[in-house]
Amino acid sequence: MNGIKDERIATVDLLRGFALLGILLVNMPGFYSPSIYMDSFEDTHSKIYMAIDILGQGSFYPIFATLFGFGFMKIFQTAFKNNAAFTPLLLRRLFLLLCIGCVHAFVIWYGDILILYAVCGFFLLFFQEARGRTFLYWGGALFIIPSIIMILLLIVASFSKAESNAVGVVQPLIDSSINAYRDGSIAEIFSQRFLDWYYINNIGTFPLLFLSVFPFFLIGAFLAKEKGFERIKENVLFIKYVCMVCFFAFLLFKVLPYLIGFNVATDFMQDSVGGPLGAIFYITLFMLYGEKIPRFIAQPLQSAGRMALTNYMAQSVVCTLLFYNYGLGFYGDITVMQGVLLALGFFVVQCIGSSIILKRYSRGPLEHLLRSFTYRGMKNEKNAVEK
Repeated sequence: MNGIKDERIATVDLLRGFALLGILLVNMPGFYSPSIYMDSFEDTHSKIYMAIDILGQGSFYPIFATLFGFGFMKIFQTAFKNNAAFTPLLLRRLFLLLCIGCVHAFVIWYGDILILYAVCGFFLLFFQEARGRTFLYWGGALFIIPSIIMILLLIVASFSKAESNAVGVVQPLIDSSINAYRDGSIAEIFSQRFLDWYYINNIGTFPLLFLSVFPFFLIGAFLAKEKGFERIKENVLFIKYVCMVCFFAFLLFKVLPYLIGFNVATDFMQDSVGGPLGAIFYITLFMLYGEKIPRFIAQPLQSAGRMALTNYMAQSVVCTLLFYNYGLGFYGDITVMQGVLLALGFFVVQCIGSSIILKRYSRGPLEHLLRSFTYRGMKNEKNAVEK
C-alpha cells in the first residue's frame, strides 16, 4: 500500500514541478514587456516563440487547476477521516489563498492566478458530496459547451473589421506600461500594476476566466475521488487512449493559426481549447511515464513541485526585481531567447534550492503556512494528508 501511495505522490509532484517550469517560461514575457497589450502574433517568426506558443501557452495553468481540484478532494477526505467539518477547512484555505493572491497581484506582479483560484474555489462547495462521475460530467460540459459557443461567435467576429481597429487603442497602454515599469516611481508602478491586473480581471472577463479554470477543478476532484493516480495500472489502456487523442487534438488546435492565419477565432481555439487539451495530454503522459524519468531529473522536479506555491511567488519576486525600475530595470531590454535562458536558469536554481530546503523541512514556507491555517484546530493536524 505504501508503494502505491508514494507512486501517486511522485506523479503529482512531478506534474507540479513540470507545470511550474512551464508557467515561468510562458509568464516571462509578461515580466519584461507589456505582452498583454501587444500583438500576440508579431513574434511568430521566432522559432523559440512558436515552440513556447504551441507547446506551452494555455496548458500549464489548467494543470495547476486540475491539481487544485485534486487537493480539494483530498482535503475533503482528510476532514472525513478526522471527523472534522469540511466547509471551515476549505473556507480558511481559500481565504488565505485569496490574501496571498492579493499581495501577489497588487504588490508584486499583475499576472496573478491565485485570486481567481480562490474565488472559483468557493463554487466547489456545491460539489463537496458529489459522486466521482458527476465531477467529470460537469467539468466536461463546462469546458466543451462554452468552447463551442465561443468558437462559433468568434468565427463570425473574425469577419468584422473591429479587430484591426484595436491596434491604435492599445498603443497608449503599451507606452504607459513601459514608462511605469522601466522608468517610473514605486507609486507609478503600483498604479500601473493595478491597471494591468484589472485589464485581465474584470466583470467582463470573469465568465471566461471562470470557465478556463473551474472545469479543471472538477476534473481534478474526479481524479482524486476515483483514485486516478493510484489506479494507473488498472486503467493504463484508457489513459493511453486519452493521451493519444488529446495529443493529436492539442497539436491540431495549436498549429491551426499558423496554418490558416491568425484571427480572434483561431487565437481562441489555439489557447482556450488547444491549451487545455495540452494540459490533459501532459497529465496523462506523466501518469504513464512519470516513473521512468531519470532520478537525477525527477527528484529535483518533485522537490520544486512540493514547494509550488513558494516557488511560484519567488518567480514573480525575482523577475520583477530584475526588470522593474525599483530593481535592476531591464524592462523592455530582453529578447525572447534571453527570457527563455533566464527562466531555465532560475528554475534550475529553484529545483536545487527546493531540494536543500526539503532535506531539512517537510514543506516550503508558504505551504506550511497554508497547511497550518487550513487545519488549525484539528486534533490530528500533524497526521493530516495532503497531496
